[in-house]
Amino acid sequence: MSQTDIALNHLRKEATTTLGLTAENLYEKCMALARNLWWTWQPEVINLFRDLDPIRWRQLDHNPIALLSEFTPERLEMRASELVLHSRINHAFRRLKEYLSETPLWGRTHSGVLGSKPVAYFSLEFGVH
Repeated sequence: MSQTDIALNHLRKEATTTLGLTAENLYEKCMALARNLWWTWQPEVINLFRDLDPIRWRQLDHNPIALLSEFTPERLEMRASELVLHSRINHAFRRLKEYLSETPLWGRTHSGVLGSKPVAYFSLEFGVH
């Protein structure tokens, strides 16, 4: 086993024990980030996805779900270990959870009578991808 392999194994073990991240847990957190458009206005999360595979990120038109679908949980964990991304993933996921649990949310505060019958307006000209 090379020195690099030993170092990577140490980083994986440390990330699993100190951050509570298993390969499956890490993958689930990344998918939760990808499935919420919150990531689109969070430069550090955009950079996190890009850093996983910069070439594929560009080829897939910055689509994190498509990017993650090319990873197995084990491959994602290995790549995260190589780049020391565990704490960044944990931090981004924690921030998303905090954002989603904030009260009062803007919509609830300003909805008035529409709060009981919400309306969604979508315009394709803005090109959600």
